[in-house]
Amino acid sequence: MRDSIVPWQPGDPVPQPTRSQEQGIDDLREFGYTIIENALESDRLTAVRDRLIAQADAEVEAGIAFEDQGTEQNRTKDYDQLPEDTFTAANGGVNQRVWMLVNKGQVFRDLVTHRFMTPLIEFLLGPQFLLSTLSANIAKPGGVQMGLHTDQWWMPRPMPRNEAPVAPGAIDRGEYYGAGNADPECLINPPCACNVMYCLNDFTELNGGTRLVPKSHLTGLQPPPDVPHTVPSIGAEAKAGSAILFEGRMWHGTGANRSNGPRLGLLATYCAPQFRTQENYTLGINPEVRDQASPELLARLGFKIWNAYGRIGHPHVKYVNEPTEPVGEMTPHG
Repeated sequence: MRDSIVPWQPGDPVPQPTRSQEQGIDDLREFGYTIIENALESDRLTAVRDRLIAQADAEVEAGIAFEDQGTEQNRTKDYDQLPEDTFTAANGGVNQRVWMLVNKGQVFRDLVTHRFMTPLIEFLLGPQFLLSTLSANIAKPGGVQMGLHTDQWWMPRPMPRNEAPVAPGAIDRGEYYGAGNADPECLINPPCACNVMYCLNDFTELNGGTRLVPKSHLTGLQPPPDVPHTVPSIGAEAKAGSAILFEGRMWHGTGANRSNGPRLGLLATYCAPQFRTQENYTLGINPEVRDQASPELLARLGFKIWNAYGRIGHPHVKYVNEPTEPVGEMTPHG
C-alpha cells in the first residue's frame, strides 16, 4: 500500500510532449505539468541560447556571476540571512543563475508574452497575472541535486476555524508542512504561480533535467526537503526548444548534472496579481526598456494597476507612469 503522502510512483503515467493546448491543459489539471514541443522554433531558439551564453560569460568575466548548487550550498534554508557572497564559484558554486533577463535582451523580453504559452498560463492564473522573475539556470557538471520545494511556499494553508493560524509573515522558506497525510477530502489552495521552463538544449535525466513529482500539486502539502529526495521524482526530459510548464504547487527541484556539458534552462515564473513578485521591475527595469515596452509587457511587469492595487496616486489610472514631481506635503494658500 503506497504512503498517502506520495502521489506518484515510477511506472505510473506521465505527460507526453504535445503541441495541443487542450492536451496541455488536461496535463496541468491531472499531473501539475505539461511539456510543449517546439515552443521555440529553430531560429528563435538559437538567438535566445546565443544571447544567454554571451550574457552568462560576460557576468563571469565581470565577477558578478551568481553561482550555486555546490555541495555546501542550500538556497532554501535561512535564505534571508545568507551573506551576498555566498553564491560564487569561490565559495563552491557550480551552476550559474542569470537574473533580471528583462534588462538583458529583446529576445528574452519577447518570451514574457509568448503567444502559445499565454492561454496555458491563463488556465492556471486567469487573464490578469504578473511576471515574477525571468531568469536562467545553467546547470553544470558537478552541481548537486536541489531539494524538492514548491514555488508558492509562502501561501498559508487552509485551516479549521478553531485552529491557531500561522501568521503569513512568519512562514519560512523551506518549512516542511508534510507531516500529515494528503487527505483527498482536505481543502487545498489553488495555483497562484506557475513556471515556464524553456529548454535551450535537450533536458535529460543525465544532465539534470528538472525533477518533478507528478500529481504533487493536489496534495496540499510542502515536500520533504531532504537530499537525496525521499519521495520518487522524475527527471523532466524534453528536446531543445520545448517548454515545460508546471504550476506553483508542484514539488520540483533542479537535478544533478552528471553529464559532461551544461544544461541551459530559461525560466519565466508568473504569479497572480495580488502577490509580490520575486524581481522588482518597477524599480529595477532599465528606463529605456520601460519606455519601449508594449502595454502588454508593461502589464506583465506590474505597471498596470489592478483593482486599485499598485497605484502611486489616483486609483482609476490604468497604468503607472513615472511622475515628474510626486505630490508631497501641501498647505492651502487661500
